[in-house]
Amino acid sequence: MSKILSIVVPTYNMEQLLPRCLNSMVSSQVLDDIEILIVNDGSKDKSLDLACNYAKLYPYSVYAIDKENGNYGSAVNKGIELATGKYFRILDADDFFNTEALIYFISKLKLLDADMVVTNYIRQHFGYKSQIKITGVDYDITYDFKSFDIHKKHLNANFVMHGITYRTAILKDNGIKLTEKISYTDTEYCFYPLPYIKRLSFVDCFLYQYQIGREGQTISLGAMKKSANHMRIIIDRMVDWMDLNEKRVNPIVIGNMLSPFVHILEMYFAIYLCWGNKHENFADLNALYCRIIKFKGLKPRLDSLNIGGVHYMKRFSDKHLYSNSYSYKFYYKSIYKLKDIIKKILALPQLI
Repeated sequence: MSKILSIVVPTYNMEQLLPRCLNSMVSSQVLDDIEILIVNDGSKDKSLDLACNYAKLYPYSVYAIDKENGNYGSAVNKGIELATGKYFRILDADDFFNTEALIYFISKLKLLDADMVVTNYIRQHFGYKSQIKITGVDYDITYDFKSFDIHKKHLNANFVMHGITYRTAILKDNGIKLTEKISYTDTEYCFYPLPYIKRLSFVDCFLYQYQIGREGQTISLGAMKKSANHMRIIIDRMVDWMDLNEKRVNPIVIGNMLSPFVHILEMYFAIYLCWGNKHENFADLNALYCRIIKFKGLKPRLDSLNIGGVHYMKRFSDKHLYSNSYSYKFYYKSIYKLKDIIKKILALPQLI
């Protein structure tokens, strides 16, 4: 039986959380309609054994693929290569789906004929949940993507990996391939397929359950500081693409592509605005800013984030470690205030 949805699960040392992820998908109500591709990216724990056990339990729906370590992009690339379903999406091994939402989503996919389908998702951070909900659109109908401006619709937060499902043929036929051996390539997944999207639909369900705060996540501060050069590789590749293609691609589509581009720019600028205390970091940011500001519609988005229009180089302070961006000032003043409180508590006589 042909599958309606292929789900790739990139997996690296996830033996503790992988069962939660897989259990959220193996409902008897959807197993005939989905294929789950668990791509083990050279794990050193028992992730592969777990994947193989699930493949044995659900032999026509779950597949364990083992490969040498190549980072996130290589696992997604393998999933695209092997996928046979009409639609394709990613589920990280440390996250999971709402099972009832998955059942509903599959029922809707059977009725749709779109190149991209976007859903709501839940973002959970240390027990606090927030709903990232699509608003201002009609669900279950098809929009013309070349006339749909996601920025004007205020839907930038929904056009991320956690909300996107593609028609598999869009990825395969156009040779979509993420950069390997580096992190943050989920941004590329949200960027490179967009010129090929013609039909866009929305489904009203909170499918993806995005978990933030786990030690070792690539979005943790330590990981971002360590791997900022990975972000720069991705940014440079995107800038090169826009230099070559901006004039031949529909302007609204280019505007939509700015959404994931600005997202990774925001992370990259934040790292160096807040923690990069070397002069060459500022020179690098300034050179990058001068290169990208020519793209139509980019400057207002950067200014709204306080990362593009600020004169950060003159005001940056090694002592206080914050930029002149108001959001970062507020955040770091709060952090240092908390540190002062902790110091006072530690200075008190210890009770025995």
